[in-house]
Amino acid sequence: MTTRRPPRSRSGAGSEEIHDSVSALLFSISSRTEKVHRRAADLELARELETLQHEVAAVSGMVQDLIHGWSASATTDLRAEIQSIVDDFRRRTGIEAIAVFLGTLPALDAARVEALVRFVAVTLANVERHSSATRASVTVAALPNQSTVAVLNDGPAPPLVRPGIGLTSAETRIARVGGSVSIVDDDATEGFTIRARIPL
Repeated sequence: MTTRRPPRSRSGAGSEEIHDSVSALLFSISSRTEKVHRRAADLELARELETLQHEVAAVSGMVQDLIHGWSASATTDLRAEIQSIVDDFRRRTGIEAIAVFLGTLPALDAARVEALVRFVAVTLANVERHSSATRASVTVAALPNQSTVAVLNDGPAPPLVRPGIGLTSAETRIARVGGSVSIVDDDATEGFTIRARIPL
């Protein structure tokens, strides 16, 4: 059997979504298997189901180990991390997407890089799941006293949108490093934009 190497870490970006989604699926499989196991009259079938339960538990442990490994190997190269997320998003969804970098990006510590990368990953995931967008862009700008990241898509703005819907964990990370997340409300701008700011 060929062993595939896990993908390069993106400062933990997407790892929480992977963990949550896979864990929920494994829990569902384990729960349903246990119910069938209790009802199984055939001894051989019952043993097979018990083995399956142990294998599901082992997979769950491996997933957690992978997530921890990805987070531990996070880099502080903000440009490379965001470009990688945008490239993956474009390949996965078929939605036209670009990353734009304005100015010379300052050196940021791991916590700030992780917060911004997490914000981009979650925001693009929302574009994929909840938007009819055909184009998206991520603009990273270096200002004298802050770094900003704006994620724009050409889909319509959701009704009653506000920070916190689907962005809770990303907003929390941004807030921990003194930053903020805001909706760009501009009738002159086509599409829908969410921006994160982090002070330097």
